Amino acid sequence: MASSSQNYAEGSVLELTMGSAELDSILASASSRQQLVLLDFSVSWCGPCRMLAPILVQLASENQGRVVVIKMDCEKTAANQALAASASISAYPTLKIYSRGQVVETLRGANPAALRQSITNHLAQLGPAVNHNLALSLAQALSKVKAGCSFDQFLVASKTLAAYVGNIVNNPTEPKYRKIKLSNQSFQSRLGRLPGGRECLLQIGFQERTEAMEPVLVLDHVPEQLKSVLHLLQQAISDAERTRMGGGGGGEVTVAPNNPPASSPAPAAPPVAPGPSNVHASQLARVLAESMNVAAGADGSQAAAPSSTPQRQQQQQQPRKVLITPGKLARALAKIMHEAGFGSTSG
Repeated sequence: MASSSQNYAEGSVLELTMGSAELDSILASASSRQQLVLLDFSVSWCGPCRMLAPILVQLASENQGRVVVIKMDCEKTAANQALAASASISAYPTLKIYSRGQVVETLRGANPAALRQSITNHLAQLGPAVNHNLALSLAQALSKVKAGCSFDQFLVASKTLAAYVGNIVNNPTEPKYRKIKLSNQSFQSRLGRLPGGRECLLQIGFQERTEAMEPVLVLDHVPEQLKSVLHLLQQAISDAERTRMGGGGGGEVTVAPNNPPASSPAPAAPPVAPGPSNVHASQLARVLAESMNVAAGADGSQAAAPSSTPQRQQQQQQPRKVLITPGKLARALAKIMHEAGFGSTSG
């Protein structure tokens, strides 16, 4: 049975045998990943269907990660027969293209050129694919920023990035929050000019374009994981600042309203309260630790520092499970930063 959590755009043609129930799971998975689904309704005795088969294989391979290609024999199972009937299939091959779970085009007959053009057109409308390792990719870009600047510069860059992300999360339908002019000197000094700075935004999904003869970064589609990434980023910054200041209060993650980083005059969004996250926290912690040459525990948490108290030593000897939460991950990040030589902690 298909699972909505699985990625089906793996470069090969899938065979559907369980009708609408299986198709619904595939459509849900593809929708969450900004992928198209191409479903070929065919039968074994159809000559044009057999002619089209190698074209489907090519399309699946050429569009790996972007298009789920499915072949369904309408006579093979009762479930397939029911799906074909509900879709009013009266000729073979009939091909349906789905975007965001809905049929956006139906083609009949074996016309490879028309099929390719339709796929190209609908992919352009769908936008870039969602990166399901968004936190991991962003962590790798941030490690480049950290390696190329001071701790204070790194905090400013991280806060600037969090401000952009926060504005987008809180105003997902406002285009002004999803566009950054590369001529914006505030952006360039805080983030853009730093090694890995622009890459952080590209990993989120921004694309470089030219509008009105001016280079800009534009985010067309807001990834579903962006809010979870914002939680981790804000908590990590807050804890890192408290660590550097010897336990003092953490600063706001957003940039001061009188000097916003965005091209628009709107103030930065307020911090979002930490909460449960579906981001791969263990992967994020390991990448950050590796980039800073600091060991991390097998569960993704920061390796425990030696303790001088017998009670603490006894606790460390007791096997226990560690639940990785955004807060714990942020504290691990702060510890990693400290051991990497950024800031100091109070005795």
